[in-house]
Amino acid sequence: MSNNPPISRRKLLGVTGSLAVASAFIPGFISKAAALTRPDPMIIPAGLREANVSLITSSLQKIGFDPIKQSMSTDIKPLVPIGRTMIGPAVTTKWEIGRGPWGKEDVDKYYFDVLDNAAPGSVWVIASGTERIYSLYGDVICSALKRDGMAGVVSDNGCRDIADIEALGLPVFGKATVQYGPPKNFIRPVAGNVPVICGGAEVRPGDLVAADGDGVIVMPKESLVELEKAVIAHQAKEDNIRERIHNGEPLKTAYPKAD
Repeated sequence: MSNNPPISRRKLLGVTGSLAVASAFIPGFISKAAALTRPDPMIIPAGLREANVSLITSSLQKIGFDPIKQSMSTDIKPLVPIGRTMIGPAVTTKWEIGRGPWGKEDVDKYYFDVLDNAAPGSVWVIASGTERIYSLYGDVICSALKRDGMAGVVSDNGCRDIADIEALGLPVFGKATVQYGPPKNFIRPVAGNVPVICGGAEVRPGDLVAADGDGVIVMPKESLVELEKAVIAHQAKEDNIRERIHNGEPLKTAYPKAD
């Protein structure tokens, strides 16, 4: 029989609580306790909800951001027909080259835990870490995203089951469709809900991502209030120009010289 005194419930909770706090500072770690609750959805500023990517990009430039730096590469396109601009806060999955074989535990931590805990309206951003094109998800995962009200997916790589994804009505953006996934000894998922570089643009969890036929733009979460004002002002300016053109005014006078 052991001579060690029994551990009280208070001490046990203290230990597990400390582990939970510590785990929050381990890169790529997602606590299993987080799976018990779904975060509240982010409220997208009203002035951004209906804005398209080009309008947002011009407005970002107006408030001092480099539009090229905030934009993903032009080879990332909608892989299914889209009816409107997709916009939502980012949740992220990061892949890397040369980290050895991967298995279900990696998928559980960096795919399923990320997605099962994503707020409705979120955009799943996948950074593949490679220029080679592989399927990193398919219609089965997308069916869960659609069920949970997520806005869509942006990846700097590929996906499969595109006809079934189109039938779901879930917007997906990437470089290509492809029928096979990555070999298990080439790249592997290594982190979830961490900053990533996707299509050349930095995306942090909670940054707003918008995507449509014009491209993909990343909006820093700290600048959304200022950006919303700039979008509203720029939209009003463009609407005025359109009205003047509709009324017959020549472009030379209807279109401000500064633009």
